[in-house]
Amino acid sequence: SSTLCLFALDKQENTLTSLNIGDSGFVIYRNNEIYCRSKCTMNSNGFGPRQLFSVNDSLGLPCFINEK
Repeated sequence: SSTLCLFALDKQENTLTSLNIGDSGFVIYRNNEIYCRSKCTMNSNGFGPRQLFSVNDSLGLPCFINEK
């Protein structure tokens, strides 16, 4: 399983979009001050971070968020 931080920078709209799954994270500094900080995404049961994993079966299913 794995965690994920993904960013998309739109230069035309001057925006940064982020996706954070799991206990990995990011901090954005602007002028030496914290501008934005991600939050850890926990399982619905509150124990442990969400994780990505793939199912290896004949259906070839994509990655899922692990809710164990």
